[in-house]
Amino acid sequence: MSYFELSDKELSSFLVTTRHTVLQGPVSLVRFTNAGGSHGDAPGKFDKRAGIYRAYWMYASEVAEVLDAVAGPGPYGLKVVQEVSGRWAVCDDWNNLQRVWALNIPAGQSVHAYFGHAKFQPRVSAKGQAESGKTTNKHYDGGSMQWVVGLQHNQIAWIKGPQSTLSLSKKKLAALCKP
Repeated sequence: MSYFELSDKELSSFLVTTRHTVLQGPVSLVRFTNAGGSHGDAPGKFDKRAGIYRAYWMYASEVAEVLDAVAGPGPYGLKVVQEVSGRWAVCDDWNNLQRVWALNIPAGQSVHAYFGHAKFQPRVSAKGQAESGKTTNKHYDGGSMQWVVGLQHNQIAWIKGPQSTLSLSKKKLAALCKP
């Protein structure tokens, strides 16, 4: 288990307070990635200095709440993408949220992580606005609990997926979160 510190960029995605903790299993977290990505995207970016993979994750139980909150019969598709974008303030040009993965930390195992509430973000990042020449005042509120988790290479085996977000249902999420 490797301790790590948050980068300035990671810190800027949280509201005021961010705390370090050690997540003890069993617990399931969920992560969304781009449709065009690969299995290599699931654990996040490799930090050579710390020797770990680091990525943003959220409680699987809160994603289950999202599935409960969207109206109509499942699968819930774009409603889930919209709700996740809003709760975790994911800029549209950062991630299209088309694939979902589960990190199932087994009983007796643990990982270092930082947690806090997601900070509001513009719907299109400042970089994306500058590149497109278009500006927007629209934003995502954020506010939900998010995690930056550091995984060692051998812990990547705890990740299951991907599942298409557009066909995600509570039953499929539950299956993804079974160790």
